[in-house]
Order: sequence, then structure tokens, then C-alpha cells
Amino acid sequence: MLRLPPSRWVAYFSFALLLVSTATFQLGAAILAGIFSYTILDSAHRKLASHIRPFLARWLSLMIFTVTAVAAAWMFWRFIRQSITTLPDILARVIPPLNEISLRYGLDLPFENIHEFRHMILEAVKENVSDISHASGILTKKFFHVLIGIFIAILHFMNETKEEYHENLYDAFRKEFNEHAARFMQSFERVLGAQVIISAINTVLTAIFLIVLGFPYAPFLVPATFILGILPIIGNVLSNTIIVCTALSLSPRHA
Repeated sequence: MLRLPPSRWVAYFSFALLLVSTATFQLGAAILAGIFSYTILDSAHRKLASHIRPFLARWLSLMIFTVTAVAAAWMFWRFIRQSITTLPDILARVIPPLNEISLRYGLDLPFENIHEFRHMILEAVKENVSDISHASGILTKKFFHVLIGIFIAILHFMNETKEEYHENLYDAFRKEFNEHAARFMQSFERVLGAQVIISAINTVLTAIFLIVLGFPYAPFLVPATFILGILPIIGNVLSNTIIVCTALSLSPRHA
């Protein structure tokens, strides 16, 4: 049996306890926002620190993070506004060919046109109004959790000092825990970087495909592919669903 020092066992247990506490108290949004923010800050600082003074590198990293965060927030807000105006148009165009396909294969749809579809959505909203109100409250709470996570990440980054360890049990545990946290952050940075690169490549290829085939709503579909593509698996499913629906508005052959 592998024998580990007590400090490492305690570090493993503490790290596991941290993950369980995050799930128990529903702090996932705050933790993820903090990790995202610190990853960007730390990556920028490491690249700049070898060229300029550490003090200037830290402040310049904060400026880069601020610009990146504002740009990401603007892109997300613009995507939401585009979704509100564009998705109903896509649905209005896709429902007629969808009805033709359903009749051809003997399938029954709960709606025949966009007006019946809207009525069905409104009825569903009325029936689940309490759940929707509860969900909106949760979203508001998560939004403030995200802000808190970003704020804590910035504070930790700006006040970060070199760790000093002494020959005692507490510092041995602290060193083990910090090493685990550092490895976790490095893994997260690699995964995040890979996901962004994959999403960017997929977006470029999708943009070429949409433009060559003359898809409508390309200015909406291209950023949607990138933004949703950052989310593993579910993001690709959502973006592909939107593209297939848009393709159906042209012809089943395009889909």
C-alpha cells in the first residue's frame, strides 16, 4: 500500500471537502467565475513579467482582464439581444417545411404555424409561472455570485505574495494544499485554452460553410457558434440545433 505523509492526506481531504462544500452551498457560479478570472489574470501576468517590471505587469494584466471582461460581457449581451430578435424569425421560417416533413412521415406536431407555436409557449409560461419566477430569482442570485467570484479573484491576484514555508505540520499541509490548487489551476487553464481554440476553429469552418451555402442569419449564427461552443458538449448541441433549423428554412437537403 502506498504510504503518503499525513500532510498530503489532510490536503486531499481538505480539497475534497472544498468541492463538496461548493456543491452543498451552490457556490459553483462564484467558484467558476473566480477561476476564469484568475486564469486570465495569471496567464497575462506570466507572459508580461518576463518583459517588464512585476509591479507594472500586474497592473497591466488587470487592465487586460478588464478589457477582456467588458468585451466578453458586451458580446454576450449582444448575442442575447440578437437571439431575442432572430430566433423567432428562424422559427417562423422553419415551421412550414417542418410541417411538410411531419405530414410526409406521418408525424403529428402540436402546432401548424408560428402563431400556434407562440400560443403554446405562452400557455406553458402561464402554467409554470411560479417556476419561472423562482428561476429568475436564482439567476439574479447567481449573477451576484459571479461578481463576488470576480472581485475575490482580483483581490487575490493583486495581493499575491511569494509563499514562505517553515518546518512544521501546518506549513507542510499548506504547501501540499497550495500545490494541489496550482495543479488544478494549470489543468483548468489547459482545458479552457483548448476549448476556446476548438471553438474558434469550429467557428471559422462553420462561417465558411454558412457563407458558401448562402445561409440566412449568418451574422447571428457565426457568433452563436463561438459563444455556445465554449460550453463543452451542450454548447455544440445547441449551436448545431440552431443551424439545422436555419437550414430547414432553406430546404431539407440543406439540413
